[in-house]
Amino acid sequence: MTLLINDIFIPGDLRAGYILTVADTRISYKKKDGKYPAPTHAKKIFDIPYLNATAGYFGLAYYQYIAYVEELSSWLNNFINKNHQAETMGDFSRALCKELNLKMPKHRVKEQITGFHICGYNKDDIPEFWIVRNSGDDYKKPPLDHYLCDEKFLSGEATAAGFDGTNPNIGKYQHSFYINGDPDPFHRIWLSLGDFVDGMIEREDFTMEYNPLEGKSDDDISKIAKWQMKVIGSFYSNFAKEGRKIVGGPPDTLIVRPKNPPLKRRAIYLEGGLLNGIPYDLNDHSTKVIRALVEMKNTAGRFYLSPTFTEIEPDEPRDYDKFVYYRRTGRTKQDLMVVFEPIEPE
Repeated sequence: MTLLINDIFIPGDLRAGYILTVADTRISYKKKDGKYPAPTHAKKIFDIPYLNATAGYFGLAYYQYIAYVEELSSWLNNFINKNHQAETMGDFSRALCKELNLKMPKHRVKEQITGFHICGYNKDDIPEFWIVRNSGDDYKKPPLDHYLCDEKFLSGEATAAGFDGTNPNIGKYQHSFYINGDPDPFHRIWLSLGDFVDGMIEREDFTMEYNPLEGKSDDDISKIAKWQMKVIGSFYSNFAKEGRKIVGGPPDTLIVRPKNPPLKRRAIYLEGGLLNGIPYDLNDHSTKVIRALVEMKNTAGRFYLSPTFTEIEPDEPRDYDKFVYYRRTGRTKQDLMVVFEPIEPE
Protein backbone atom coordinates (compact mmCIF):
# COMPACT_ATOMS: atom_id res chain seq x y z
CA MET A 1 0.00 0.00 0.00
CA THR A 2 1.08 3.63 0.34
CA LEU A 3 0.43 6.89 2.07
CA LEU A 4 0.51 9.59 -0.64
CA ILE A 5 -0.29 13.20 0.27
CA ASN A 6 -0.52 16.47 -1.64
CA ASP A 7 -0.83 19.64 0.46
CA ILE A 8 -1.77 22.79 -1.50
CA PHE A 9 -1.08 25.72 0.81
CA ILE A 10 -2.84 28.99 -0.03
CA PRO A 11 -1.91 32.11 2.01
CA GLY A 12 -4.86 34.14 0.67
CA ASP A 13 -3.67 34.24 -2.95
CA LEU A 14 -3.66 31.17 -5.20
CA ARG A 15 -0.44 32.38 -6.83
CA ALA A 16 1.47 32.28 -3.54
CA GLY A 17 2.22 29.50 -1.09
CA TYR A 18 3.55 26.10 -2.04
CA ILE A 19 2.57 22.53 -2.90
CA LEU A 20 4.01 19.69 -0.86
CA THR A 21 4.05 16.12 -2.14
CA VAL A 22 5.05 13.44 0.36
CA ALA A 23 4.93 9.64 0.30
CA ASP A 24 6.37 6.65 2.08
CA THR A 25 8.48 4.15 0.15
CA ARG A 26 7.14 0.80 1.38
CA ILE A 27 6.20 -1.66 -1.39
CA SER A 28 3.87 -4.55 -0.61
CA TYR A 29 2.83 -7.38 -2.94
CA LYS A 30 -0.02 -9.84 -2.84
CA LYS A 31 1.05 -13.46 -2.32
CA LYS A 32 0.01 -14.48 -5.82
CA ASP A 33 2.32 -11.80 -7.20
CA GLY A 34 5.33 -13.69 -5.86
CA LYS A 35 6.50 -14.61 -9.33
CA TYR A 36 7.35 -10.94 -9.92
CA PRO A 37 10.40 -9.19 -8.45
CA ALA A 38 9.36 -7.93 -5.02
CA PRO A 39 11.50 -5.07 -3.70
CA THR A 40 10.66 -3.85 -0.23
CA HIS A 41 10.97 -0.13 -1.04
CA ALA A 42 10.61 2.09 -4.09
CA LYS A 43 10.34 5.76 -4.94
CA LYS A 44 6.70 6.80 -5.43
CA ILE A 45 6.86 10.53 -6.21
CA PHE A 46 8.62 12.29 -9.08
CA ASP A 47 9.26 15.78 -10.32
CA ILE A 48 7.75 16.85 -13.67
CA PRO A 49 10.14 19.76 -14.30
CA TYR A 50 8.64 20.88 -17.61
CA LEU A 51 5.26 21.41 -15.90
CA ASN A 52 6.31 22.76 -12.47
CA ALA A 53 4.44 19.80 -11.03
CA THR A 54 4.88 16.41 -9.38
CA ALA A 55 3.49 12.93 -10.00
CA GLY A 56 3.00 10.15 -7.48
CA TYR A 57 1.27 6.78 -7.41
CA PHE A 58 -0.59 4.52 -5.00
CA GLY A 59 -1.96 0.98 -5.24
CA LEU A 60 -0.26 -1.55 -7.52
CA ALA A 61 3.51 -1.82 -7.26
CA TYR A 62 4.13 -2.77 -10.87
CA TYR A 63 3.03 -2.05 -14.44
CA GLN A 64 2.11 -4.98 -16.68
CA TYR A 65 1.71 -5.08 -20.47
CA ILE A 66 0.95 -8.62 -21.68
CA ALA A 67 4.00 -10.60 -20.46
CA TYR A 68 6.08 -7.51 -19.77
CA VAL A 69 6.28 -6.50 -16.09
CA GLU A 70 8.04 -3.42 -14.69
CA GLU A 71 8.10 -1.76 -11.29
CA LEU A 72 5.63 1.11 -11.38
CA SER A 73 8.32 3.38 -9.95
CA SER A 74 10.62 3.06 -12.97
CA TRP A 75 7.68 2.93 -15.41
CA LEU A 76 6.25 6.25 -14.16
CA ASN A 77 9.65 7.91 -14.20
CA ASN A 78 10.18 6.78 -17.80
CA PHE A 79 6.70 7.98 -18.77
CA ILE A 80 7.50 11.44 -17.38
CA ASN A 81 10.74 11.61 -19.34
CA LYS A 82 9.07 10.52 -22.60
CA ASN A 83 6.13 12.94 -22.40
CA HIS A 84 7.93 16.27 -22.19
CA GLN A 85 5.79 17.53 -25.08
CA ALA A 86 2.84 17.86 -22.66
CA GLU A 87 2.11 21.57 -22.25
CA THR A 88 -0.31 21.31 -19.33
CA MET A 89 -1.03 19.02 -16.41
CA GLY A 90 -4.28 18.16 -18.14
CA ASP A 91 -2.41 17.05 -21.28
CA PHE A 92 -0.04 14.96 -19.19
CA SER A 93 -2.83 13.36 -17.12
CA ARG A 94 -4.95 12.48 -20.15
CA ALA A 95 -1.91 10.96 -21.90
CA LEU A 96 -1.16 8.90 -18.79
CA CYS A 97 -4.77 7.72 -18.59
CA LYS A 98 -4.77 6.79 -22.29
CA GLU A 99 -1.51 4.85 -22.00
CA LEU A 100 -2.77 2.84 -19.03
CA ASN A 101 -6.09 2.03 -20.71
CA LEU A 102 -4.40 0.97 -23.94
CA LYS A 103 -1.84 -1.35 -22.41
CA MET A 104 -2.82 -2.54 -18.93
CA PRO A 105 -4.89 -5.80 -19.06
CA LYS A 106 -8.39 -5.11 -17.76
CA HIS A 107 -8.38 -8.16 -15.50
CA ARG A 108 -5.25 -6.82 -13.76
CA VAL A 109 -6.54 -3.26 -13.55
CA LYS A 110 -9.70 -4.24 -11.68
CA GLU A 111 -7.84 -6.25 -9.04
CA GLN A 112 -6.92 -3.24 -6.90
CA ILE A 113 -7.62 0.49 -6.74
CA THR A 114 -4.57 2.19 -8.18
CA GLY A 115 -4.03 5.80 -9.09
CA PHE A 116 -1.75 8.72 -9.81
CA HIS A 117 -1.65 12.25 -8.36
CA ILE A 118 -0.49 15.03 -10.68
CA CYS A 119 -0.24 18.32 -8.80
CA GLY A 120 1.47 21.64 -9.47
CA TYR A 121 1.10 25.19 -10.79
CA ASN A 122 -0.20 25.93 -14.27
CA LYS A 123 1.14 28.64 -16.56
CA ASP A 124 -0.86 31.27 -14.65
CA ASP A 125 0.67 30.05 -11.36
CA ILE A 126 -2.68 28.67 -10.23
CA PRO A 127 -2.64 25.25 -8.50
CA GLU A 128 -4.20 22.21 -10.15
CA PHE A 129 -4.69 18.70 -8.82
CA TRP A 130 -5.34 15.90 -11.31
CA ILE A 131 -6.03 12.30 -10.44
CA VAL A 132 -5.88 9.29 -12.76
CA ARG A 133 -7.38 6.17 -11.13
CA ASN A 134 -9.51 3.08 -11.71
CA SER A 135 -12.21 4.32 -9.35
CA GLY A 136 -14.65 7.11 -8.65
CA ASP A 137 -14.74 9.02 -5.37
CA ASP A 138 -16.36 6.13 -3.48
CA TYR A 139 -13.54 3.70 -2.72
CA LYS A 140 -15.96 1.26 -1.09
CA LYS A 141 -17.10 0.27 -4.56
CA PRO A 142 -15.11 -2.37 -6.49
CA PRO A 143 -12.28 -1.12 -8.71
CA LEU A 144 -13.07 -0.39 -12.34
CA ASP A 145 -11.38 -2.23 -15.20
CA HIS A 146 -10.22 1.08 -16.70
CA TYR A 147 -8.76 4.41 -15.62
CA LEU A 148 -10.50 7.78 -15.35
CA CYS A 149 -8.97 11.26 -15.36
CA ASP A 150 -10.26 14.29 -13.40
CA GLU A 151 -9.14 17.67 -12.07
CA LYS A 152 -10.24 18.15 -8.47
CA PHE A 153 -8.80 21.37 -6.99
CA LEU A 154 -10.03 24.06 -9.38
CA SER A 155 -13.39 22.34 -9.75
CA GLY A 156 -13.63 21.66 -6.01
CA GLU A 157 -11.92 23.43 -3.13
CA ALA A 158 -10.80 26.51 -5.09
CA THR A 159 -14.36 27.14 -6.28
CA ALA A 160 -15.73 26.49 -2.78
CA ALA A 161 -13.23 29.01 -1.39
CA GLY A 162 -14.50 31.70 -3.75
CA PHE A 163 -12.22 31.46 -6.80
CA ASP A 164 -14.24 32.77 -9.75
CA GLY A 165 -11.73 31.68 -12.40
CA THR A 166 -10.32 35.19 -12.69
CA ASN A 167 -9.28 36.78 -9.39
CA PRO A 168 -6.67 34.60 -7.64
CA ASN A 169 -6.97 36.44 -4.32
CA ILE A 170 -9.52 34.31 -2.50
CA GLY A 171 -8.83 36.07 0.80
CA LYS A 172 -8.56 32.83 2.76
CA TYR A 173 -5.66 31.10 4.43
CA GLN A 174 -6.04 27.37 3.88
CA HIS A 175 -4.50 23.97 3.22
CA SER A 176 -6.13 21.63 0.71
CA PHE A 177 -5.11 18.01 1.24
CA TYR A 178 -5.44 15.14 -1.22
CA ILE A 179 -4.67 11.74 0.30
CA ASN A 180 -4.59 8.23 -1.11
CA GLY A 181 -3.32 4.78 -0.32
CA ASP A 182 -4.20 4.31 3.34
CA PRO A 183 -5.78 7.65 4.33
CA ASP A 184 -6.80 6.58 7.85
CA PRO A 185 -3.50 7.47 9.60
CA PHE A 186 -3.50 10.86 7.90
CA HIS A 187 -6.95 11.71 9.26
CA ARG A 188 -6.08 10.39 12.72
CA ILE A 189 -2.74 12.05 13.36
CA TRP A 190 -1.15 14.08 10.52
CA LEU A 191 -2.60 17.47 11.46
CA SER A 192 -2.08 16.81 15.17
CA LEU A 193 1.61 16.14 14.50
CA GLY A 194 1.77 19.42 12.57
CA ASP A 195 0.14 21.24 15.47
CA PHE A 196 2.71 19.71 17.82
CA VAL A 197 5.57 20.98 15.64
CA ASP A 198 4.14 24.49 15.31
CA GLY A 199 3.60 24.72 19.05
CA MET A 200 7.05 23.44 19.94
CA ILE A 201 9.05 25.61 17.53
CA GLU A 202 7.75 28.74 19.23
CA ARG A 203 10.10 27.82 22.07
CA GLU A 204 13.67 29.09 22.14
CA ASP A 205 15.02 25.52 22.14
CA PHE A 206 14.43 25.10 18.41
CA THR A 207 16.06 26.61 15.34
CA MET A 208 13.02 26.86 13.05
CA GLU A 209 11.00 30.08 12.88
CA TYR A 210 7.38 30.01 11.88
CA ASN A 211 5.33 32.83 10.40
CA PRO A 212 1.82 31.83 9.28
CA LEU A 213 1.93 34.06 6.20
CA GLU A 214 5.53 33.98 5.07
CA GLY A 215 5.64 30.29 5.88
CA LYS A 216 8.44 27.89 6.52
CA SER A 217 11.43 27.31 4.26
CA ASP A 218 11.28 24.43 1.79
CA ASP A 219 13.88 22.62 3.86
CA ASP A 220 11.81 22.95 7.05
CA ILE A 221 8.59 21.90 5.27
CA SER A 222 10.38 18.81 3.98
CA LYS A 223 11.92 17.92 7.35
CA ILE A 224 8.59 18.21 9.15
CA ALA A 225 6.66 16.18 6.56
CA LYS A 226 9.28 13.43 6.58
CA TRP A 227 9.15 13.30 10.38
CA GLN A 228 5.35 13.06 10.31
CA MET A 229 5.55 10.19 7.82
CA LYS A 230 8.25 8.45 9.88
CA VAL A 231 6.00 8.56 12.96
CA ILE A 232 3.23 6.80 11.03
CA GLY A 233 5.68 4.32 9.49
CA SER A 234 7.12 3.55 12.92
CA PHE A 235 3.64 2.78 14.23
CA TYR A 236 3.05 0.29 11.42
CA SER A 237 6.49 -1.24 11.93
CA ASN A 238 5.91 -1.76 15.65
CA PHE A 239 2.26 -2.73 15.79
CA ALA A 240 0.95 -3.97 12.43
CA LYS A 241 0.62 -7.68 11.68
CA GLU A 242 3.15 -9.34 9.44
CA GLY A 243 2.14 -8.72 5.86
CA ARG A 244 0.22 -5.58 6.88
CA LYS A 245 3.15 -3.24 7.47
CA ILE A 246 1.90 -1.24 4.50
CA VAL A 247 3.33 2.21 5.29
CA GLY A 248 7.00 2.74 6.03
CA GLY A 249 10.51 3.13 4.71
CA PRO A 250 12.45 6.38 4.25
CA PRO A 251 9.88 8.97 3.12
CA ASP A 252 10.29 11.23 0.09
CA THR A 253 9.14 14.83 -0.33
CA LEU A 254 8.92 17.28 -3.23
CA ILE A 255 7.97 20.96 -3.03
CA VAL A 256 6.97 23.22 -5.90
CA ARG A 257 6.23 26.92 -5.78
CA PRO A 258 4.76 29.43 -8.26
CA LYS A 259 7.30 30.69 -10.77
CA ASN A 260 6.13 34.31 -10.52
CA PRO A 261 4.43 34.75 -7.13
CA PRO A 262 2.94 38.10 -6.12
CA LEU A 263 5.08 40.32 -3.93
CA LYS A 264 5.43 38.72 -0.55
CA ARG A 265 3.05 39.94 2.12
CA ARG A 266 4.59 40.53 5.50
CA ALA A 267 2.73 39.88 8.72
CA ILE A 268 3.21 42.46 11.45
CA TYR A 269 2.20 41.19 14.87
CA LEU A 270 0.68 43.45 17.46
CA GLU A 271 0.90 41.63 20.75
CA GLY A 272 1.71 42.22 24.37
CA GLY A 273 1.08 45.96 24.11
CA LEU A 274 3.99 46.48 21.72
CA LEU A 275 4.07 47.43 18.06
CA ASN A 276 7.46 46.08 17.02
CA GLY A 277 8.76 47.18 20.42
CA ILE A 278 6.78 50.46 20.56
CA PRO A 279 4.04 50.63 23.25
CA TYR A 280 0.53 51.21 21.95
CA ASP A 281 -2.99 51.21 23.32
CA LEU A 282 -5.27 48.62 21.72
CA ASN A 283 -8.30 50.65 22.80
CA ASP A 284 -7.11 53.82 21.05
CA HIS A 285 -9.76 54.35 18.37
CA SER A 286 -7.49 56.37 16.12
CA THR A 287 -5.34 55.69 13.09
CA LYS A 288 -2.05 55.81 14.94
CA VAL A 289 -1.33 52.07 14.60
CA ILE A 290 -1.79 52.10 10.84
CA ARG A 291 0.08 55.40 10.53
CA ALA A 292 2.92 53.93 12.55
CA LEU A 293 3.06 50.99 10.19
CA VAL A 294 3.18 53.28 7.16
CA GLU A 295 5.95 55.37 8.67
CA MET A 296 7.84 52.30 9.82
CA LYS A 297 7.82 50.73 6.37
CA ASN A 298 8.42 54.01 4.56
CA THR A 299 7.28 52.49 1.29
CA ALA A 300 4.17 52.23 -0.83
CA GLY A 301 1.90 49.39 0.10
CA ARG A 302 -1.50 48.14 1.17
CA PHE A 303 -2.58 46.90 4.57
CA TYR A 304 -5.02 44.11 5.33
CA LEU A 305 -6.68 42.62 8.34
CA SER A 306 -5.87 38.92 8.60
CA PRO A 307 -7.22 36.39 7.95
CA THR A 308 -9.95 38.09 5.88
CA PHE A 309 -7.52 40.27 3.89
CA THR A 310 -9.94 43.19 4.10
CA GLU A 311 -8.01 46.20 2.83
CA ILE A 312 -7.41 49.12 5.20
CA GLU A 313 -6.80 52.65 3.98
CA PRO A 314 -3.91 54.12 6.02
CA ASP A 315 -5.85 57.35 6.69
CA GLU A 316 -9.17 55.66 7.35
CA PRO A 317 -10.49 55.99 10.93
CA ARG A 318 -10.86 52.54 12.32
CA ASP A 319 -12.33 50.89 15.38
CA TYR A 320 -9.30 48.90 16.38
CA ASP A 321 -11.28 46.86 18.88
CA LYS A 322 -12.72 45.15 15.77
CA PHE A 323 -9.35 44.02 14.49
CA VAL A 324 -9.47 40.33 13.88
CA TYR A 325 -8.19 38.16 16.69
CA TYR A 326 -7.87 34.57 15.65
CA ARG A 327 -6.30 31.28 16.39
CA ARG A 328 -5.97 28.46 13.91
CA THR A 329 -5.79 25.78 16.54
CA GLY A 330 -2.19 24.99 17.29
CA ARG A 331 -0.98 26.84 14.21
CA THR A 332 -0.44 30.44 15.25
CA LYS A 333 -0.24 32.65 18.25
CA GLN A 334 -3.41 34.50 19.16
CA ASP A 335 -2.22 37.79 17.75
CA LEU A 336 -3.67 40.97 16.38
CA MET A 337 -2.35 40.85 12.84
CA VAL A 338 -1.99 43.45 10.14
CA VAL A 339 -0.65 42.30 6.80
CA PHE A 340 1.49 44.61 4.69
CA GLU A 341 1.67 44.07 0.93
CA PRO A 342 4.24 46.19 -0.92
CA ILE A 343 3.24 47.78 -4.22
CA GLU A 344 5.59 47.22 -7.11
CA PRO A 345 7.02 50.48 -8.45
CA GLU A 346 5.84 51.37 -11.96
